[in-house]
Amino acid sequence: NWASYNYNENTYELDSVTTVFNSNRNYFIESSAVRSINNHWSAGVLGSVQSSTFRNIDYNHRFSSAIEYNIFDYKDFNEKQIRIQYRVSYNNFQYVDTTIYNEINEHLFDHSLRVGAEFVQKWGTIDFAATASQYFHDTSLKRLDIWGSVNWRIVKGLSVSVGGNIEFIQDQISLPKGGASDIDILTRQRQLATNYAYWGSTGFTYTFGSIYNNIVNPRFGN
Repeated sequence: NWASYNYNENTYELDSVTTVFNSNRNYFIESSAVRSINNHWSAGVLGSVQSSTFRNIDYNHRFSSAIEYNIFDYKDFNEKQIRIQYRVSYNNFQYVDTTIYNEINEHLFDHSLRVGAEFVQKWGTIDFAATASQYFHDTSLKRLDIWGSVNWRIVKGLSVSVGGNIEFIQDQISLPKGGASDIDILTRQRQLATNYAYWGSTGFTYTFGSIYNNIVNPRFGN
């Protein structure tokens, strides 16, 4: 279970007489119930609520059922795991503005397949995940998300990490029909149409205690 909330306000002075103010609100709440079937299989149900003015989503209620298989025994989660998860979801979207598909409120089903791996060693950790998703009503609406990171332990407690993510996007169903104005683009108030997105990061982390303390439950983990 987890939740996040973000609210941003920005003011831009375009010239001596023009000032633009914009704000973005985003929140996400998710809860799940997971049942252990055996040492390799798990099943669960998940529910979430989200809102994003940036993505033109007033609110989205989402309910999912999923099954997961871990190639390794779950008892070895603090050393290695490769998990494959299949999920089917129902969505109720309420949009802020009418979308490019002429929708203001719609009910959609989608499914996704996720492969995630983590290997923990004395020198550090390797994490990888790839998720492919697709809507049932229009199979051309799909997305592929690939993420990975490597964390090297320099000395006890201190690590350096390198990570990155790339998304291939063909499912932007919430884009507003009216498009984005020059002001929206300048202030980053609206999501823009795109076929891909990527980011990379590097940084240092200092951890107290065991290297395994941050792992709580491997089933349906991130």
